[in-house]
Amino acid sequence: MEDDMEQKKALVWAICKACGIDPESVPTSTPTPSNDGAPSEWMTRREAADYARRSTDTIDNWCSNGYVERCKLAGGRAGGVLIRRKSLEKFIASKVVKHSRCSKPSTGRQA
Repeated sequence: MEDDMEQKKALVWAICKACGIDPESVPTSTPTPSNDGAPSEWMTRREAADYARRSTDTIDNWCSNGYVERCKLAGGRAGGVLIRRKSLEKFIASKVVKHSRCSKPSTGRQA
């Protein structure tokens, strides 16, 4: 059982290196809050979709178009992708429309 875990760790290490990612920054278990309570740097597709309130298909499209950074982990196996939290947050923030002031709703009367 320990040999199997070591093989998995070695595989994750190799894939991260191939993607140009620091292997130490990738969670080895569930990509949820870390031991210190801070959110993980990486999210699953489902977590990213829930965070963005979009479908996993939309997350996949954003990744394919280069809007959001991802790392493929398991050689094409479904669900074998992690999404970088900061890139998702940055992309979502870039889509926020900012108005300098709010307009008052029309009452239907003219002055």
